[in-house]
Amino acid sequence: RLKLKVNPMAEMKFNTDMGLETKAEKVDLEAMMSTTRHLKETLVSNIMDGQRETEVKLKDLEKEYVKALQALRDECNASREENAALIAKLREAPVVDPNAAQMSSFEKREIAKKLELLHIHEVELKRIASTLNEVPTEGQMKHMFQV
Repeated sequence: RLKLKVNPMAEMKFNTDMGLETKAEKVDLEAMMSTTRHLKETLVSNIMDGQRETEVKLKDLEKEYVKALQALRDECNASREENAALIAKLREAPVVDPNAAQMSSFEKREIAKKLELLHIHEVELKRIASTLNEVPTEGQMKHMFQV
């Protein structure tokens, strides 16, 4: 008599979907599929959480941008008003010929400096005003505030 030792784990079974496989391979495959499903669900959940956090950060940055833009507009308006007052004061002042003999060279230089500064401020205010009038689109804002 021959005695055959049969290992139950090595027993072959025919499965139409997977072909010939051992029971151990089937158990391993089911465990891997379960783990894969779990990892996929975790990954999707993490992606959704990250997207929500990014959206919140983007909204906060947009609010900060709007506040900063408003502060810049306010500052620009204040500078405009200040410059307008200075220009009005200069226009009301008696006309003084810079070449007049009664003025010292120091006074001439001071007046020239003030006129030059006023011109520089006026040019800068025009540049800022043109920038402020350009309201960025939502896409440009997202590009500026990439998180």
